Amino acid sequence: MNANAPLRAASSPDTPARWAPRHCPEAEYAAFVASLPMSDQWRRKHAQFHLRFRQTYPDLHTWFMQPLRVRLGWRNGEGQNRRLAPSPASTRPRDGSTSTPATT
Repeated sequence: MNANAPLRAASSPDTPARWAPRHCPEAEYAAFVASLPMSDQWRRKHAQFHLRFRQTYPDLHTWFMQPLRVRLGWRNGEGQNRRLAPSPASTRPRDGSTSTPATT
């Protein structure tokens, strides 16, 4: 018996090779935001952030291919204690693509 067998048995199953990230359904996200303890103004902001993200990255694989600092919305020179709000231009893919994002 292999010494790592108990660890393998307790770990999560392997991720399927053909797994592809996808956005959650609109209704599911709306229900999630509605369950959060926040004002209607913040719920509307979250809905706007979500829509902008879906329009910018209709294919989540494109987003996952970005460096972590880009995915977090960090710009050059920013540190953890000095963050600025992301601008719409900083949420665009940096792969040089010029295609217009699809709307959902």
